[in-house]
This record gives sequence, structure tokens and C-alpha cells, in this order.
Amino acid sequence: MARRSRIQIDMKTYTILAIAAQAAVVLANCKVQLLDGNSFQLGTACIPKGGQGHITVNGRNWFIDATTSCGLSFISTQNPPSGWQLKSLGSC
Repeated sequence: MARRSRIQIDMKTYTILAIAAQAAVVLANCKVQLLDGNSFQLGTACIPKGGQGHITVNGRNWFIDATTSCGLSFISTQNPPSGWQLKSLGSC
């Protein structure tokens, strides 16, 4: 009986760890909002922390870099229209 209880505890521990790992992966991204010069939302995306992603607006991809702390910038080779801005909406 004691052996069975140990297995049940191990399975519960494994399940909890698996759920926690999935939550950590989900929260390892930055939710980004792209706004035009009038603060109108053009699109949103979930971009990996320390990585790159894109938001498509009118068929054109705007590529965005995200730091590990969700600092955001357009990649250096793209020049968005005047007034466009990136807003961090936290983790996703």
C-alpha cells in the first residue's frame, strides 16, 4: 500500500510540474500592440522574449524585436510611418 501511495504522489508531482512548465513557456512571450499616429490599433502579436515577430498591416509585415524584458522596437531595416508606435501589453 505504501508503494502505491508513493507512485500516486509522484504522478501528482509530475502533473503539477508539467502544468507549471507550460505556464512558464506561455508567459515567456511579450504581447505587442501596434498603434498608428492617432493611437488606433493596427494589430497585436505575441512575440518571444529576446526574439522577433511580426504584425501584418494591409498585407505588409512589420517586424518587431523584443528584449528579454519586453522592450520593443521595429527592426532597423524598416521605417514605419511617422507616429506609429509599439506598446507592450505584458506577457502572453
